[in-house]
Amino acid sequence: MWMEETIGKRIYLERSEEIVRKKVSTVAVSCPFCLTMIEDGMKELGKEEEIRTMDIAELVEKNMV
Repeated sequence: MWMEETIGKRIYLERSEEIVRKKVSTVAVSCPFCLTMIEDGMKELGKEEEIRTMDIAELVEKNMV
């Protein structure tokens, strides 16, 4: 589960590039590890200011009335 990739593209970067291609403003994840990975990917791609990465719980809280 916690092994590093030794061949091919790193999965966090692959997923981050997919998110960037979708041209979204916010992406929500449901696990702390994924949140860290996607945040790191956005930083590496220089998109951390354009695409906000949030936990689903943050989205729920933000939209509660």
